Amino acid sequence: MDKDNNKPISIYFHGYPGGFDDVVLVSDILKDQLISADVFLTGAALNHHDMINEYVAGIGEYSKGAPVHLIGFSLGSFNAMCVASKLGAEVCKLDLISAVAPLQMGDFLPKMAGRSVFQVAQGQKWGFDLMVAGQVLLCRLSVNLFVKALFSTAQSKDAELIKNNEFRNSISTMLKAAMLNDAQNYKYVVRAYVRDWESVLDNISVPVQLWHGKEDNWSPVEMALELSLQYRNVFEVNVFEGLSHFSTLQEALPKCLKFKETLEG
Repeated sequence: MDKDNNKPISIYFHGYPGGFDDVVLVSDILKDQLISADVFLTGAALNHHDMINEYVAGIGEYSKGAPVHLIGFSLGSFNAMCVASKLGAEVCKLDLISAVAPLQMGDFLPKMAGRSVFQVAQGQKWGFDLMVAGQVLLCRLSVNLFVKALFSTAQSKDAELIKNNEFRNSISTMLKAAMLNDAQNYKYVVRAYVRDWESVLDNISVPVQLWHGKEDNWSPVEMALELSLQYRNVFEVNVFEGLSHFSTLQEALPKCLKFKETLEG
């Protein structure tokens, strides 16, 4: 993506497990309008705190005063919020798609398809390490089985998406690459997410827009509604009838990028 200091830089934080090819699931064209947050990671992070500091330092160096537009999808919204809390006024807007909220803010877990992952991550470190090792092995042996398990409870439009061969093949390729090459960062993010991070919300002072599917059972819509109550700068909550997790990404991401048109004027 070319950078012009007079134009906003849109930086995308993907979900976990996942990758920048989240965006390809929406449109190849949109990929050219975004920069992956992962380009700012050196691979030297030892924990989630290090990851966030690498994001902040890298984005600050890259932007050089240009407006920074952050977009976070799914668990990537957690990273986007953490970065926004540190970058402050450098961020002109924060878009959160299928966002996650701190688990301590509500009784969300029973409604989450991935609740077993988060419950194990809340326990002993070795238990979650073993779970992720099993996921990596499954991806290595049969990514199709991994995807089938991941989407076994898919609802609404997501259930239709996973029946589409092109979508299924694309997400299978992306998830296999993520689990085989990025499992460590996946563990960092999940472990940090299940801890109490409500204080991060107190430090976010940028305009926030939320995009959520009403039928989402990966990050329930109650999470977005609770975030809208906690964020003092949420100016709009968009809830899509009949959409779930990835289907909301497909609907919302093009709309997020239209925001740049108003700034570029």
